[in-house]
Amino acid sequence: MAIIFAMATEAKVLRSLDEEFAARNLREAGAMHISCAANMQDLRPAVDGILARVDQVSAHLREGQKLVVLVGETHAIASHRVLQAQLIARIHDQVTDDGMTMAAGFELPHDFAALKMRHMKISPLSPLVQDHFERQMGSAGLISAFLDDNPLMDAPQSKSFLLHNIGARGISMRFHDVAVSYKSVGSQSNVPCLDENDTATRTLIDTVSSEEVITCESPLGMKLRNDFMVQNIQAHIREANPDIYVHMAGSAHVLGDHAEGYAYEDSLHKQLQDQGYAVLSVLPIEGGGAGMHYWWNSMLSNAAQDDGLPDIVIVTDMVRQRLYYKDADKERQLIKTITSQSCAQDIMRPVHQKDWKRQVGAFKNEVPRWIEDAKKSCRDEILARNAITRFKL
Repeated sequence: MAIIFAMATEAKVLRSLDEEFAARNLREAGAMHISCAANMQDLRPAVDGILARVDQVSAHLREGQKLVVLVGETHAIASHRVLQAQLIARIHDQVTDDGMTMAAGFELPHDFAALKMRHMKISPLSPLVQDHFERQMGSAGLISAFLDDNPLMDAPQSKSFLLHNIGARGISMRFHDVAVSYKSVGSQSNVPCLDENDTATRTLIDTVSSEEVITCESPLGMKLRNDFMVQNIQAHIREANPDIYVHMAGSAHVLGDHAEGYAYEDSLHKQLQDQGYAVLSVLPIEGGGAGMHYWWNSMLSNAAQDDGLPDIVIVTDMVRQRLYYKDADKERQLIKTITSQSCAQDIMRPVHQKDWKRQVGAFKNEVPRWIEDAKKSCRDEILARNAITRFKL
């Protein structure tokens, strides 16, 4: 018994030393660490600290340089998405007061609306018309399409809460990930893979010489998805011309994950930085010191070797309960509690089932008009191109 106790004590001491080592490395690398341990349901320390760092980075932007804020998440942890919602609300209030604008993007399939249209038995559109359709549809249509598919997501109530609050503020928003299809791979079934039947995703797949199916969570799949998201983020920035851009994605997309074979060089943070953007990454870490130790070894140490971590904010000690579609009541209560404890009721819009049904119904009613508008836009664009060509000749 004494030997077991001694071994347990030694393991605890070693774990404590590992956590202290990770925390010290983060500080020395320049990363900002915010703990919510005083009250895990109060996100004000995290939001206030992140906003302070956003101000610091913004103050050193070159003329014409855009700031991209990447906010990571563990998909099933609802508190991470509530943090995103509160952060976006505060950033939006701040940029609006300063006469500026913001836009937002998500790690969700870019063809989400097209999938909804197929479910509605609407004939597929040509790639050009589909592109115009998605622009005509805008943020409200994307939100409504998502809500109709709500039960299929991890922590879907908090995702709906986040999208509702973005939509209520009229923020320009896009879904940026590849199209996905589910296949049998080896002995596993329903494995998410890059969908070669989607034109844009097929073009991406053709950039690599792979005869095998590319799964979404393989190292190659993650690299290609990050490449795709970076391209779409840049296109959205050119279109919306925001002063601040916020993109939300799984933490492994944001900074890579060495333990899973996801290279930092392929991460969203590194790629956007290389494209000339100022990038601030926010990483909510599951747990406290133990979480920092894991992420230091698997992710942050690689990033630190590049240029240090002055543009990374680590948030620990939030509520880490994992919730799924079957936990709807628990998740709604958690959202309500965190919003209340964070004193954010005045900036957050509550989400109710009636809101979902109303928005989904509006989406389905508006689709025919959006399609006609898209076709007209395409005709106008083609006529304009022909006129330019004739003029040049």
